[in-house]
Amino acid sequence: TFAYQKEQDSLAQKNYEDSFAYQKEQDALSQTNYEDSFAYQKEQDALNNAYRDETFAYQKEQDALAQKNYEDSFAYQKEQDAQAQANWQAELDRYLANDAQAQKNYENEFAYQKEQDALDNAYRNETFTYQKEQDALAQKNYEDAFAYQKEQDAQSQANWQAEFDREGEWYNDAQEASKTYTTYEGDGMLNGQEVPKQLAGVQGLTTTNTKYFDENGEFKKASVVRTNEDGTITYNYDGKEVTLKAGTNPYTNTVNPDTKNGAFGNKYQPDNVAGNKLSKTNLKDTINGVEQNVWKTDDGKMWIWDGTQNKYLEYEQGDTTNDTTNDTPATSTSPSTPNASTGKPITIKPSGSALITP
Repeated sequence: TFAYQKEQDSLAQKNYEDSFAYQKEQDALSQTNYEDSFAYQKEQDALNNAYRDETFAYQKEQDALAQKNYEDSFAYQKEQDAQAQANWQAELDRYLANDAQAQKNYENEFAYQKEQDALDNAYRNETFTYQKEQDALAQKNYEDAFAYQKEQDAQSQANWQAEFDREGEWYNDAQEASKTYTTYEGDGMLNGQEVPKQLAGVQGLTTTNTKYFDENGEFKKASVVRTNEDGTITYNYDGKEVTLKAGTNPYTNTVNPDTKNGAFGNKYQPDNVAGNKLSKTNLKDTINGVEQNVWKTDDGKMWIWDGTQNKYLEYEQGDTTNDTTNDTPATSTSPSTPNASTGKPITIKPSGSALITP
């Protein structure tokens, strides 16, 4: 035991020394990195200082050149003024030398030019005053337009909030009454299912919805034609164009509220459940005689789309060993690889999503 303990102590000592040596190397490496970084920063500072000095020197040269150009221009103008004055004086002397009438003519011309200069100055002052008034008017017009736009934006925001609150109330009402069913005037059924009282009464669902099914109760084909400027969607429905409110399922004439968080290319099937994005699995199953993909959310739950109810149903399977999930959020309707049958029982239960009629 003593020998074993001695070996363990020796091993612990060696480990400690190795760890200390390693730490020492790491500290040396950190110091080297720090010094290299400091040296690099010092070089960068020197380069920056050199660049600033060069820039300052260049600017100083440009300023000196501009000053010289100004002085040369001023000197040239001074010479031109002196020459003009000399010419004028020579002309004046010639007139004076000729006779007194020439002097009088010159004085008259000089007086006329003075008046013209006064008129020119007055015109320039009036033009400046007019331009100042126009600028002030333009500024006022801009401020008035900005204030008007601000009021319009505030009104638009208020209208949007009111619409949002109104739809939120519909959604809450539909949730509270989602388990209450009744028949309504007409056959009382939609594709073999009773219609919720909330949807039939408050939201005004009518038997006209049966136009979306043929005489055998099968869905008619609908495809997206365009998204309109007002946000509505136009479908090619059984050979005819039908325009519906955004998010409306053209088969059931209802809106799944999850479409506000995003939808697939058909514009009415949400790409999420209660805001949780769907990821495609390699599973498929048949519901209401239609083969559908099985989807998965981040919480581990699986879902399958029921077009007759316009919502996802939670999907449970006894064995998912063949499930290879792609965690990338689904953004297309391309087919996935069918899953081999496991022979395990499958349970589908409602997701609890409420529907809103447009």
